Parts: sequence; structure tokens; C-alpha cells
Amino acid sequence: MKQLTEFRASADDALHRQIGTRTSRFSIGDLPTRASVNALLEGVLDHLPALEQQEA
Repeated sequence: MKQLTEFRASADDALHRQIGTRTSRFSIGDLPTRASVNALLEGVLDHLPALEQQEA
């Protein structure tokens, strides 16, 4: 249980601490919808086998 508590503290720090001091250029309103991201990733995955075959 102690290890879980220690891990949680470091995970919380990683999630909530800002990486830099500069203000972000993006806000939550700039993010695409979940469906758009899924469609993009599906398109990338569809083209990966073709790329692997061309390199071989």
C-alpha cells in the first residue's frame, strides 16, 4: 500500500505540474473531437502496412 501511495504522489505531480513557464498557445476549445482524432489515427494505421512493405 505504501508503494501505491508513493506512486500516486509522483503521478499527480506529473499530471498537474506545468512543464514550462510559457503560457500555452492551445486551449481546450482548440482540441479536435474524439471522433476526429480516432479517424486520423485509423487513417494512419491503414497506411502503415503499405509503408512497411515499401521499405522491405
